[in-house]
Amino acid sequence: MPTSEFETELKNYYEQKRQSQLTTKIGQAAGLMRETLLLCAVYDEVYEGMITPEGSTRDDVETLRSHVRNSEFNAIESKIEGTLADLEEERDKVREELQISLRDTEDRIKGFRSLNKRICEIDEKRINNLFQTIGGLNDAPPDEGREFGQLESEVREAASEFVQELEAVEDDLFQGFRGSDIEEQVRSLLRGETMHLTQPERNELNALRESQLGPYLTLSLEGE
Repeated sequence: MPTSEFETELKNYYEQKRQSQLTTKIGQAAGLMRETLLLCAVYDEVYEGMITPEGSTRDDVETLRSHVRNSEFNAIESKIEGTLADLEEERDKVREELQISLRDTEDRIKGFRSLNKRICEIDEKRINNLFQTIGGLNDAPPDEGREFGQLESEVREAASEFVQELEAVEDDLFQGFRGSDIEEQVRSLLRGETMHLTQPERNELNALRESQLGPYLTLSLEGE
């Protein structure tokens, strides 16, 4: 084989190898962006307000897409590592923000469990299921070849069902105290807070003693 032909084949091989590696990295970039957007969708369903990727990150992805559509491999090669780093940082930032909010919700569920142990109002399995579900809300599902729209619908549906059950559990636990003199105090317990009574009225104390929480109630005086 002439040297010139060998050099040409070698160049073609390296070019194919480079394109294959870039294709893999482009797939990684797409996966990171998909994961970030799915985490944003969970936050949007569970909490008021929403979080979105930084505008600069979106711009980087759009630029990368343009290079991919035009098969501009040199441009892709020069930008892909920086884009991957930015996307990973953005994914981690969104996940951290979601996790902080989920921990607050987990504390709320712990309040449900604490209250239910005393009043035995609902099946403990419902509370255990809430703990199990919340543990997976910050993990985006694998794509398994599915379209992003299908994945987003899946995570939004799961998050929405979690919120509905969370509120239903709270309503069922609260049913026996609705309209009572200690309604607000029990609400604070359900939020995972400590009950504090400042200069309580006699009817509040009597209602607490006579409620299902009475046997577990301890009163103490705090100085200033």
